[in-house]
Amino acid sequence: MNTYLKVATALLAITLFAFTATPPEKKPKTITAVIDVSHGGTDAGMQHNLLVEKEIVRQIAEKMANLNKNQNLKLHFTRKEDQTVSLHNRVGYINAIQPDVVLSLHINANDKESASGVSVFYSENGAHTQNAQQFANRLVSAFEADGVFSTTEPRIAPFYILKNSEAPAVVVELGYLTNPHDSKQLQDEAYQDHIAKTLLSVIEGQ
Repeated sequence: MNTYLKVATALLAITLFAFTATPPEKKPKTITAVIDVSHGGTDAGMQHNLLVEKEIVRQIAEKMANLNKNQNLKLHFTRKEDQTVSLHNRVGYINAIQPDVVLSLHINANDKESASGVSVFYSENGAHTQNAQQFANRLVSAFEADGVFSTTEPRIAPFYILKNSEAPAVVVELGYLTNPHDSKQLQDEAYQDHIAKTLLSVIEGQ
């Protein structure tokens, strides 16, 4: 009888150890991002040779929505149609959601045709300056590693979205309508897909 009790006790101890020794599986982190689709409606943004900023950024945002297969990445958009949305309303929408990150999509233009590539901006006066700067750095690194996009170091800018969003916020200018190479690429579906995938990969790394 004593031997039986000893064996039963040992088996019980082993069973309890097996249950307690296995750590619980960690749930994947859910990331919430607001994609600010700039301009829209009566505000066309930059225009050059029939190319319009508001249309290109909406196309890229739409591709981000379609390409996002990560159930733990929740994307919200400040506009999905060609509609006018004030900066005040954009910020109100962002702050109501309280996202992990804000990405504002833009297209650049310059008097110099040679100006080219991606530019990234953050604010030193925002609520989450350090996190915004880190996010901006990751964007630049991703574009540089990609090898398709030329870019420069992130820069500080006093943009309304950056200063007033209660979340790490970054503005990304995805090329220049006034540069022949950039403008050709920005119209290309495959290139737009590439941009969308790059942006998604950086957001997922939050």
